[in-house]
Amino acid sequence: MASSARASLISRPLVAAFLLALMVGSLSSLWRGRESRPRHASSSLSTDPSLTRPSTSLSGEPRRVVAHFMLGNTHTFTVDDWRSTFDLAQQTGLDGFALNLGHEAWQLAQARSAYTLASARLSAASTSSARPLRLFLSLDLAVLPSEAWDDAVALIDGVAELVASPAAMAWEGRAVLSTFGGERASWGGKGWAGFLSELQRRAEKKVFFWPAFFLPPEEFVALDHVGGTFAWNAGWPKDGAPIGVHEDEPFLAADKPYMAPVSPCFFTHYGKTGPFAWDKNWIYPSDDLLLVRRFDALLALAPTRAPAMLQLLSWNDWGESHYVAPVRGAEPGSEAWTRGMDHGAWRKLAGLYAARWRAQAGGGGGGGGGVEVVDGVSVWMWYRPQTKDADVADPIGRPDRVELARDLINLVVAVPAGAYALALHNAERPAHRRELAAGWNAWTVPFVAGPVSLELTAGGRVVLRGEGRDIVDRADGCNFNYWTGSWGYAPE
Repeated sequence: MASSARASLISRPLVAAFLLALMVGSLSSLWRGRESRPRHASSSLSTDPSLTRPSTSLSGEPRRVVAHFMLGNTHTFTVDDWRSTFDLAQQTGLDGFALNLGHEAWQLAQARSAYTLASARLSAASTSSARPLRLFLSLDLAVLPSEAWDDAVALIDGVAELVASPAAMAWEGRAVLSTFGGERASWGGKGWAGFLSELQRRAEKKVFFWPAFFLPPEEFVALDHVGGTFAWNAGWPKDGAPIGVHEDEPFLAADKPYMAPVSPCFFTHYGKTGPFAWDKNWIYPSDDLLLVRRFDALLALAPTRAPAMLQLLSWNDWGESHYVAPVRGAEPGSEAWTRGMDHGAWRKLAGLYAARWRAQAGGGGGGGGGVEVVDGVSVWMWYRPQTKDADVADPIGRPDRVELARDLINLVVAVPAGAYALALHNAERPAHRRELAAGWNAWTVPFVAGPVSLELTAGGRVVLRGEGRDIVDRADGCNFNYWTGSWGYAPE
């Protein structure tokens, strides 16, 4: 039987005004993706042998796929919320979360809850077939103070126990620690080398430092206290050119493990006034199968040149629209563009690619891209349900880079051998029809305002129907977020 998925409106409890005031400071850590970074005093280096460049041999370290997780959106989280989050992450096939930590005490408290639960689940892992889920911190240096040594001491006081946790993800036997920014953190003149040395002493555990610094690649890879590199902005095209691995190349060619970002989209829409006045309003071009093309480009690399780890951006960054999880917890004033915009299809696709990524490790040549089809039929579809040139009344205005947007429906269909075809219906136009090859089919179709639906046929017989969200060309606000849907059919 065919099954269809339609994005449902997710009801959310209203966040009380006092909670909004409390959250504004931490949620400012959502200032993501700007090419220019805040400048701080430069770091000093150390020749401490435990912090120098690690061995370049990665033998014995399996490939991993993790997702970036915003602790700043967990103010209302309970243990049940964490349990449901971990369950879904394991169903998706993730190896762990990079927990983005801001400066509020409640964020640290939520991180402790996450590590406690993850540790308990590891203890019970022998009774489960799911992949064990591990955690590491991503210190958000866009909001965490980093000038004085007292800032370092206060942060280490909070995170040392998490670094030492059984649930901490390790690389080469060391607990992984990451950042968002922080390349100019001073830490009272002791720099990152001093910070890491003190953290290792307090945690009684060695640390593998794997930050996202916004530095020229040659400067980044040359830092002795950096064990691995992570180029945050490499996950999105900036100028309309197709996504590839050109921004990753300098890191892939270096002698340190590289963590590559993968993301399905980017849209954020904050103004200059109100409780979330971040003046943050832009897109990165995301209309042309971004998630698929990025994964395929990474899979096409020879295993000897491939990244050591992939980080999905993101699990729950509602404010930047690249979330793959259902909305849960608190939103940073992003309801206007996330309401009814489920991204479950992206999560399912990412899970398939994660499995393909791990299976490719140790193989011969390049992966060739795509996800192998085992059995059954799967259909994924996503698009913006608002035209690029929609007539909108929006005080914030249209986002930067909007001229690079393209009105495209994205389709991915996986089928076994057989006479399969797909018909896409959009508004009153003639249906777009495509015969499907056995395996993986991915393409785009231009759209106009109006309803969207699809039919899949096998041997001329309709076996699956799916209905999308209507596309509009007139709205009360600007929205470049995406609706996604997925469907499946099991041949008899």
